[in-house]
Amino acid sequence: MPRQYVRQIMASADKALGEQGEALEKVAASDARREALQRDLSDLRRRIVDLSGAVERGDPAAAARTVAKGRDR
Repeated sequence: MPRQYVRQIMASADKALGEQGEALEKVAASDARREALQRDLSDLRRRIVDLSGAVERGDPAAAARTVAKGRDR
């Protein structure tokens, strides 16, 4: 897959996660699920950054490890 396509996918994923984070901010702080969902969003965003870095470096092994981390969850 061309690197440019992967960049576009990563940018779209980051944008969507940002929108989800904004929606989550509207949920009452007392909602027990909010904290867990915030952690999940933070983890996903960190993995998007890691995957983007691996793609930019041309490191398919690192990209595969990052993807595999998501499967382990």
